[in-house]
Amino acid sequence: MAKQDQLKTWIEISKSALENNLRVLGSFFPHQAQIWAVTKSNAYGHGIFDFGKIANELEISGFCVDSIFEAAKLRQSGVKKPILIIGSTLANLLPQAARGQVAVSVSNWEALEALAEIDASEARPEFHLKVDTGMHRQGFELGELKKVFSFIKKHDLKLRGIYSHLAAAKDPVYKSFSERQFGEFKKAIELADGEGFGNILKHFAATPGILSSADYVFDLARVGIGLYGYPPSKAWAMHLPQLENLEPVLSWHALISEIKSVRKGEYLGYDLSARVAVNSEVAILPIGYWHGIPPALGNVGEVLVNGKRAKILGKVAMDVIVIDVTGLRAKTGDEVVIIGKSGKDEINAWELATLAETSPHEILTRLNPLIKRVIVD
Repeated sequence: MAKQDQLKTWIEISKSALENNLRVLGSFFPHQAQIWAVTKSNAYGHGIFDFGKIANELEISGFCVDSIFEAAKLRQSGVKKPILIIGSTLANLLPQAARGQVAVSVSNWEALEALAEIDASEARPEFHLKVDTGMHRQGFELGELKKVFSFIKKHDLKLRGIYSHLAAAKDPVYKSFSERQFGEFKKAIELADGEGFGNILKHFAATPGILSSADYVFDLARVGIGLYGYPPSKAWAMHLPQLENLEPVLSWHALISEIKSVRKGEYLGYDLSARVAVNSEVAILPIGYWHGIPPALGNVGEVLVNGKRAKILGKVAMDVIVIDVTGLRAKTGDEVVIIGKSGKDEINAWELATLAETSPHEILTRLNPLIKRVIVD
C-alpha cells in the first residue's frame, strides 16, 4: 500500500475493528437506545472524512462534532444522518448550520439570544440545550431552566434535545458524584416535560457513563474513546474485563528511510542525547513530533520492526526519529509500526500515553491531520 502510493508514513483505519467495538459497547445498554459517534478533534485523530464514511455505513444513528467545519467535513463524506455540534458556534455561523441541517448546542443566554435574533426570513438551526449538573464548565443551571423554556416558546425556537456531561465517570470510584449529576439531570428532564418538551432527545452518557450504568443512557449515548477501541481509563479496564474485547481502530505505519552503522561510544541526535554502548545499526524514520510522536518518547519509546521492538534513540526531532535496529536485519523500505500490531507484538496508544504521562485521547488527537488515512478490511 505505502510503496504503491509513495507514502513515507500513513495511518490505517480498520472497519472491522469499529464494527467489533460497536458490538462490545452495545452490550452495556438497552438496544433501543441510539449510538451517536463522537467525531470531534478529527475523529480522535482517525480522520473525520474517512472515519465518517465507514461509520456512516454502520449502526450509528448520529454524529457529534466540535464545530460547523467538522460538520461540513462529515456532510462532504456523505453523512446524511443527524449531526450535533457539542462545542460552541459563533452567531454568524448559525445560518450555515441550519442550511447544513446541523444541530447546535446552546449552553448560555448569549447563545440562546443569538438564535432568537436570526431574521425570520433565514432558517434557524435546531439545537440541544446543555444543562450544568455539576461539572461547572458549560450549561444552564437548573434554576434558570423555567425562564429558558419560556424564552424558547416565546421565540418559537427549535429545541430538539437536552443533555449534560459527567465530570468524573472515568473512575468507578466516583460513582456517587455521577449519581448526584444523574439526579440533577432527571430534574432537568422533569422541568422540560412540564413545559411541554417531553418528546425531545435526552442524553447524558459518553463512554464512561455507558459503563457506569445503563440508566445513564436515556435516548442515546455519545460514544467517543470506546468506539475507537480504548477503555476510558485503566480503572475501567480493570473493573470490566470484557473491555479487553475492544480493538483499536487506528494503526500508524512508516517506512525506514535510511540505515546507518554507528560505532561504539558515538553520539546520536540533537544535543548528543544518546550514546551507543556497542557497535550498532540504527534506522531513520521520517516522522517526528510534527507528525505526532510525543517528545517524551525520546530514549524511552519503542516501535515495532518486523515484529520486534526497536528503541527510539535520542531526542524526537520535528520530522525524524532514530531507532536501534541492531540484530533485527532491517533494511531501507521496511515497514515500521508506531501504533498497532506487528507479528505477535502490539503497541497501543495506552502504552505511548503511559510513557509520555498523558492519555490515549491526547496521543490519538495529536496525530497530524495531513498524514494520509487509509481504510482497511
